Amino acid sequence: MKRTLCLASAIFISFAAGCEKNDVVIQTTSSSEPQTQSLNSFEKADYKLSFLTDQIENTTLSTSQRQKLLCIECPKTYQEEYMPAFLALQPADTSQEKLIQEMQFTLNYYQQRFDIKCT
Repeated sequence: MKRTLCLASAIFISFAAGCEKNDVVIQTTSSSEPQTQSLNSFEKADYKLSFLTDQIENTTLSTSQRQKLLCIECPKTYQEEYMPAFLALQPADTSQEKLIQEMQFTLNYYQQRFDIKCT
């Protein structure tokens, strides 16, 4: 359990480090409109995922609310907003399959932690 928590934390930290790295790369290259839009989309999606994660970890949240966030809202936000924005910023550095695997790893961690089954 402790190992899983450390691994999940490492994934989120790597995303955060990647975000900072993106800012530097984008600022040092030409500031075209598509890059700015991609960065703004990514920041919005990243904020939404952080907010959802905070809600999932909220100790006052009911099991049904946590299940809805974990099984519906997080995957939807990740796949429809976060992944496209992330891939627009770094299309050669990663793949959609890799991002889906990372999402599944994180969702599985929370499902085990809170004993939630997604159907």
